[in-house]
Amino acid sequence: MDLAQKIEAVLFWKAEPVAMKKLATLLDVELGAVRQGLAVLEQNLRGRGVTLVQTDDEVMLGTARELSPLIEQM
Repeated sequence: MDLAQKIEAVLFWKAEPVAMKKLATLLDVELGAVRQGLAVLEQNLRGRGVTLVQTDDEVMLGTARELSPLIEQM
């Protein structure tokens, strides 16, 4: 599995914001590699129901904005 897939799995399992430094530690890679993996994951998620929600130092999976009306109905 590539790094983007590993990051996706961790974020899905955690279901809450994760520090990018924590991802680097968990996955035993440099912070720069995590940022590159997140860029790949973000591309892979385009047009899907899930997206990355990022701050300067944390990231999590979230619902795509286009689906907000559907989620609000629930």
